[in-house]
Amino acid sequence: MMTTDILHESWLKIRESSDWRDENHFLKSAAQAMRHVLVDYARAKMTNKRAHNGKYSIDEMSEYLPEFSESPEQIVAISDLRDRLKKINTRYKDVLDLRYFGGFTEEEAARILDVSARTIRRDWVFIKAWIAHALEET
Repeated sequence: MMTTDILHESWLKIRESSDWRDENHFLKSAAQAMRHVLVDYARAKMTNKRAHNGKYSIDEMSEYLPEFSESPEQIVAISDLRDRLKKINTRYKDVLDLRYFGGFTEEEAARILDVSARTIRRDWVFIKAWIAHALEET
């Protein structure tokens, strides 16, 4: 799946809703839609993998998800960890959506969430470490 395909499918998911409060609300919705598309695609790849009793290498996956070095299983697991992360700090869920799934920069995420880039940077360091630890436990 190419980036343009992800954007197109994401647009199809969010265009049905027209009740955005402002541009930042729209951009957060777009990041969530992109997460849904990526996770759906990763789950489909996992199903395909099980059907073929083989493993796709990272190199094969990079053709479909060039921005992600994680396996489809890890992408799904990261998405599933969002609820636990939200219990720690509700902003962490938004930062994960914007930075990881949405591909926004620190500055863009800071503007969308109306916090400083330094706050996003600090949150992102914590989120990555927390996710790495949580993935090791599973």
